[in-house]
Amino acid sequence: MNGREQTNNAHLATRNLLSRFERHNCFAEAIEMVKVLTLEELYERQIKPRPKEERLRLLAMIAQDLAAEAKIEDQPKHSLMELEGLGAEIWQGIDAQEYVNELRKEWDHRP
Repeated sequence: MNGREQTNNAHLATRNLLSRFERHNCFAEAIEMVKVLTLEELYERQIKPRPKEERLRLLAMIAQDLAAEAKIEDQPKHSLMELEGLGAEIWQGIDAQEYVNELRKEWDHRP
C-alpha cells in the first residue's frame, strides 16, 4: 500500500467515524473527546474534584518526577569550599586575636 492509499484509507476511516457519531447524535461529545485540554482545564475538570489525599499523592509524584529529572549539569559547577585557604598568605604573621582586639578598639572610638 503506497502513501496515497494510506492517506485515502485514513480519510475514509475518519469520515466513517464521524458519520457514526452524527447518527448517534453525539458529534459534540466526539469533538470534546478529541479536544486538547489546557492545564487549567485539566486541573479544573480532572484534578480539583479528586479527594485531598489523591491530590497530595499526585503532587508528590510530580515532585519525585522533577527531582529524578534533575541532572548533574544543573548542579553548581563550583563549590564554595574551593575558596578555602584563598588569600592565606596575606594573614601570615598576623595574630588573629590581636587583629580582633584592634577592630574592637576601633568600634569603641567611633562617633
